[in-house]
Amino acid sequence: MKDYDFKGAEPKWAAYWDDLGIYRFVPSDSREIYSIDTPPPTVSGSLHIGHCFSYTHADVLARFWRMRGKNVFYPMGFDDNGLPTEKFVEQTHGVRAREMPRKEFVALCLRAVQEQEREFERLWRRLGLSVDWSRCYSTISPPAQKISQRSFLELYKEGRIYRKAAPTIWCPSCRTAIAQAELEDRTYAIAHTVNVHDRCGTEIEFLVQPQWFLKILDLKAELLRTGEQIEWVPAFMGKRYQHWVENLKWDWCLSRQRFFGVPIPLWFCKNCQEIVPAQEEQLPVDPTQTSPAKPCPRCGSSNFEPERDLLDTWATSSLTPQINMRWGASDELQLLPMSVRPQAHEIIRTWAFYTIVKSLLHHKKIPWKRAQISGWVVTEQGKIGKSKGGGAQDPLVLIEEHSADALRYWASRGRPGHDTVYSEDVVAEGRRLMTKLLNATRFASVHLDNYAEPEKASLEAIDRWLLSKLARAISAATEHFEAGDYTGALTETERFFWCDLCDNYIEIVKRRLYQKEDGGSRHAVQYVLYHATLSVLKLLAPFVPFITEELYQAHFARREGAPSIHIACWPISELDWLNAEAEAQGDLAIAVIEAVRKEKSLKRLSLAAPIQELHVCARPALRAQLEPLLSAIRDVTNAEHVKLCETPTIEATATTGDVSVIIQ
Repeated sequence: MKDYDFKGAEPKWAAYWDDLGIYRFVPSDSREIYSIDTPPPTVSGSLHIGHCFSYTHADVLARFWRMRGKNVFYPMGFDDNGLPTEKFVEQTHGVRAREMPRKEFVALCLRAVQEQEREFERLWRRLGLSVDWSRCYSTISPPAQKISQRSFLELYKEGRIYRKAAPTIWCPSCRTAIAQAELEDRTYAIAHTVNVHDRCGTEIEFLVQPQWFLKILDLKAELLRTGEQIEWVPAFMGKRYQHWVENLKWDWCLSRQRFFGVPIPLWFCKNCQEIVPAQEEQLPVDPTQTSPAKPCPRCGSSNFEPERDLLDTWATSSLTPQINMRWGASDELQLLPMSVRPQAHEIIRTWAFYTIVKSLLHHKKIPWKRAQISGWVVTEQGKIGKSKGGGAQDPLVLIEEHSADALRYWASRGRPGHDTVYSEDVVAEGRRLMTKLLNATRFASVHLDNYAEPEKASLEAIDRWLLSKLARAISAATEHFEAGDYTGALTETERFFWCDLCDNYIEIVKRRLYQKEDGGSRHAVQYVLYHATLSVLKLLAPFVPFITEELYQAHFARREGAPSIHIACWPISELDWLNAEAEAQGDLAIAVIEAVRKEKSLKRLSLAAPIQELHVCARPALRAQLEPLLSAIRDVTNAEHVKLCETPTIEATATTGDVSVIIQ
């Protein structure tokens, strides 16, 4: 295998995965489903590094569960009918929605969102998201509109939605009603705190005018109980939901005085003012372009006035589980509750809350089993985002400069629920990991050309040490992944790879590998190297999918059989690998080796410098543990003779833990 060129390799493997169709969800598959309620990004401007950050977290989990044998449902959506889209179009085209025909403005919005969605898809594919692109939706699409309008009609018929002229939170800049969840506090220099619209920062007003509301204040206790049934990762994020529900002051205002969105599906009889809702078979419907299916049920008139207000964008995006499952369609999927909702913490009060409301009212169920919360990417100026600024880094430029894998590595170092600074240093660490992975795998493969899996390897003490460490690393990484802690899984895997495998085991066994005869000792090392290297590639595959695929295809695919590492079996922590005694012995040997390295450094000797005699001083019990590892210590320290002694005959200059060494 030649030098790894990520600029060529990453698009190559992305195309390979697409051609193979390994990320497609198969409804007829009998395996257990792992379903992801993917956040639909708002179409309102340029891409930024924050998109790479949070969407990598969801993808890492999707890849893990796919390797665990689950039938992964991983769609992508676009939230494209909200106020941010309208403002983006106005700014881009230099127009005002209120000063042009609505039909023309909506046409501009539709073209804009289609262009933006292509840009998003380009980024997601280049980043390596393992999305099933055949299950892509937009919240302005006819199927999504139908589901949104169906939700409205069901709740209206149940008496939970009402229309009332009441004091309404109003944004004078956006000239529309807004909900409590769209408020932010802003403190002025005179220490005067006011409520502002989170979209534009304008101080809000209260206007009395007719609006549509969904009754939720009477559901507080039930909503709190429902929130407690959901696992929040990290756990403290559940408190944010709890505090939001406890402090609700208004019912949910559903109507908006906007132009590009989902119409409220009803009319008013001009004769008697009767409200006439659309029939389900009419959905999706625009009441300004269509009439009711029947005359007014009260007076028989056929003269109607359409409702011109639109639904709050959250009234539609709160239904992403239902949109994903194709609620009400002939091919409806049984996905509720979905496995996980990945989302940012600032929209717990909006997207998470409203989705829980809709799921409770329509299905009497939680929408998902787990809410996986990510933080923000921040700079000294604050959050990086489209509406908040600070996002100077173009993610596609960064990918072409550093690689998608390196950027994913940086994102994966951001702990669940915690804000993270974009760091070129951490991205560089990702590049170093890729280089080390490449070199270590190549080294192992050179010595595995004639490898055949033995029925039982003649393992030496240091081999048993490494396998036990590997078993613990696999178990720890798996437990972290299962708990939604991808950062913990990465930390455990890296520690094993860098420290146990590369810094110690490979250095210790090199002499055994270079033995000309294919004896039992060399076969044992081959056995350990094969399983350790392949396991590391699999453990890192969710984080750095491109380099791991490249190495898997070059060195393991033919023997393993799986056409991609991303649908290979997740590594298993073999019970017979666990060996506490071997770990204690090996750790002690590593302590000796570290002490020798320290002593050589003090004497300004190279680490490979030969030693005539190495004296290892330790109490009797530890000397007994070290006895089986003397050959390994001799090999890696390049000592001609290794002697165990209880007390040093001269002063020992290097000490590590319970052992001291003298080199001569």
